[in-house]
Amino acid sequence: LVLGGQGGPPAADWVRDLGSPKHEVRERAEKELLRLKGGARDAVRKALSSTDPEVRSRAKRIWAAVRWGIEGELLSQFTSLLAEQRAGKAPSLNAFVDTCGGHAMGVVAALLEEKDDAAHGLAGKLVKIMVSKRGAEDLARQSSGEEGVLGLLVAQSPELGQAENRKVVEILNLLWRHELAATVGLRALQRWPNDGELVAGTLLAVRPGGNAAEIWGWLGKRRPDRAQFLLLAHLADASGEAERFAPLVEQGVPEGLKEGDFAFLADFLVREEFPKAAVKLLAKAESAKLRYQRCRILASLGDQQGAAAEWQVVLTKLAKPGDLYSLAEQMGKDHDSRAE
Repeated sequence: LVLGGQGGPPAADWVRDLGSPKHEVRERAEKELLRLKGGARDAVRKALSSTDPEVRSRAKRIWAAVRWGIEGELLSQFTSLLAEQRAGKAPSLNAFVDTCGGHAMGVVAALLEEKDDAAHGLAGKLVKIMVSKRGAEDLARQSSGEEGVLGLLVAQSPELGQAENRKVVEILNLLWRHELAATVGLRALQRWPNDGELVAGTLLAVRPGGNAAEIWGWLGKRRPDRAQFLLLAHLADASGEAERFAPLVEQGVPEGLKEGDFAFLADFLVREEFPKAAVKLLAKAESAKLRYQRCRILASLGDQQGAAAEWQVVLTKLAKPGDLYSLAEQMGKDHDSRAE
């Protein structure tokens, strides 16, 4: 009989031998199935549900090799680490991750197929290390099509650091899993709202072609915090949808906006011809330069009384000589006669 060009018994016969009463027969059957690799996949998959505990146990080990490519010394290490985890020990994982190479996420997927909490806990630990050590493109390639692995990446992201969260968003975007990338990105932006790369990665996930409509609907039903507010502004700027963002300003500006945030938002609103929204936004700004910008917008709207009152506010903000010179420079650029 021939299987995959190899002479000898078919995989199903070797699987039957996994339950032989003779130890040497069981050992040989396991080695032959490992040698067949992909050719043994279907037979070994069926053996995973065998009523014979010996067959089931060996089939699990072989399955990791034929499905995920975990074999040889790597399979031995994998088995030992899982045994330590199940025994309540703290296995040393860094060296193991270094030897995984292109099988890193395959190891995680194999662990997720186990039914016990210990295996899943070990998978979570490995993911954390892998995300910190390996590149996004490499991990995306290894994770492609594995729903369990992708779900674990999302679940583990709150426990990861800033750089690692950026990488998880990138991995998910590379796999066109924009909804998952948006979930991770939005959550991470609550912790690191000033991370430009994280904003860019999250934007990529929620732009039109991703799930922008869902994000607008989700955030539009609640009063957004600073990170979400800025993300929506960037999204509106990128997709030309300022008319969707301006009403959010009218509803109320979130606490915690920084001066740079105010500058970006005001410039965006004025450029997109929503000056009234910019006026409301800048009422919360603290710097003299931004309040001066509010003064000029009021004047452009024909509200001379409001502009005059705002000018008095500007003067009260000039607490330091540097503030005075900085404002004068800006006024000079605007050809304002009050610059002197």
